[in-house]
Amino acid sequence: MAGEDAAALEPQALEGLRIGIAQGLPLRGLDEAVASRLFEGVNEISRAGAQLSPELFPQFDEMARATARGSIAVAEAYAIHRERLATRGAEFDPFVRERITRGRDISAADYITLMHDRAAMVRAMDARLADLDAILLPTCAIVAPTIAECRNPEAAVMRNQMALRNAAIVNFFDLCAISLPLPRGDGLPVGLMLAARNGQDRRLLRIAAAVEKLFGGA
Repeated sequence: MAGEDAAALEPQALEGLRIGIAQGLPLRGLDEAVASRLFEGVNEISRAGAQLSPELFPQFDEMARATARGSIAVAEAYAIHRERLATRGAEFDPFVRERITRGRDISAADYITLMHDRAAMVRAMDARLADLDAILLPTCAIVAPTIAECRNPEAAVMRNQMALRNAAIVNFFDLCAISLPLPRGDGLPVGLMLAARNGQDRRLLRIAAAVEKLFGGA
């Protein structure tokens, strides 16, 4: 994607790396399986010599306030699909249709303000991460829900939000990230996400390769 020649990926030594454990919003509402496996993964990384530290990010709460009326994705999806919704709305999946139509209530002024505020928050987050090699957080706050758990529309919306939340945080701040499977045991899959500053993809992949090896991956 960057137009660069392919290069061999050598794992980055974990010893001495500064990795922040994202606090606050990314850890809210974790189910038991995610919380316990994340704890075990963090301990393994620490034993490998990485310097782990709990890190607070006020930018997360600023993002939540800025997007309280609706996300950028919802506003843009409605702008793209509004004519189709008007003429062929019944053909949309009801759950998807309901999410997109929320964008109808986001005004042009709200959207412009959100984009302006986001640009400032992206810059602030980049500066905040200057002294860290990466941050870690759960990829999803919950394990995969059952079909039965999603039959109720309100429950489905809640589980969808919990599944998407942490990846949406990373996207909002223009970070690069990778999800690694935590050792599974007998339970459902759980992911650990490593994220870094925009443009640090290659180095992040080297760190991820070392963590994957630590967790028993290829």
